[in-house]
Amino acid sequence: MERRNTLAVVLLTFVTCGLYGLWWQYRSTRELAEATGRELSPGLDLLLTLFTLGVWGIWVGYRNAEIVHDAFRAAGEPHTDRSLPVLVFGLLTWVTGLSWLVLTGILQEDYNRLADAAIDARELAGGDEPWIGDAPLPSAY
Repeated sequence: MERRNTLAVVLLTFVTCGLYGLWWQYRSTRELAEATGRELSPGLDLLLTLFTLGVWGIWVGYRNAEIVHDAFRAAGEPHTDRSLPVLVFGLLTWVTGLSWLVLTGILQEDYNRLADAAIDARELAGGDEPWIGDAPLPSAY
């Protein structure tokens, strides 16, 4: 996972009227698949998000938050499951229009934590494997 400035991600999503958010969804899903070894289809996710006018994007956020939580849990690292808040803010987007920005911030913070854990573990292990904490990520993720 690439570490990104959360505020920059949120502001770029806002300033570009969501276009950066679509690229960010694609990119972060691809990086999450690489980091966890889980088979995800970021291109298909992007197409379905566009085709469903954002509804699929809410599911992608929820699913990705669950994957991050599962990865930390599998590695024995403490982590708060943020999939429900991501889902709630995603659904609130249809009412407020701006809740997507909160969802984006929550997910980016989790991605940054995942990136930090992987970087720290790699430096300690001296390798390039996708690791979190003291245990390798299960291949199912």
